[in-house]
Amino acid sequence: METIDAIVLGLNDLLKAVVDDEQIKSLFSKLKNQYSLKFILVDFEYYDENRFDAAQKKKIAGVKAKNFEVAALQRGIEKECLKYISLKAELNLTNSTFFCDNEYLVYCYLGTAENDKIVKEYFRKISLQTQNENGV
Repeated sequence: METIDAIVLGLNDLLKAVVDDEQIKSLFSKLKNQYSLKFILVDFEYYDENRFDAAQKKKIAGVKAKNFEVAALQRGIEKECLKYISLKAELNLTNSTFFCDNEYLVYCYLGTAENDKIVKEYFRKISLQTQNENGV
């Protein structure tokens, strides 16, 4: 039986390699079926500096227009982006990567690898499937 670390290394290699869907499915299936891991996607591309800057501008505009609902909403987006930006810096991430932590397979998605979008989509599907099976 392949170790979790070996499978995670295989997933990280797949991010840069020429692959087909079956390779991706096979590795995810092994992790799901053999190790009962839960899947977490951390989308650093979505909660990035650009989204933070846009939210900050919209928040300021909301305050100037005395639309405090909009300002509060944008402040929430700012805070969420700051969490992701700080975590990315703390982990010193420059490329997308997988890692395993206890019962979780974590995919830190930055949109930088050749196969990121394909892997992210499949990761989402299997994550939702796992949540549905667990009644989450």
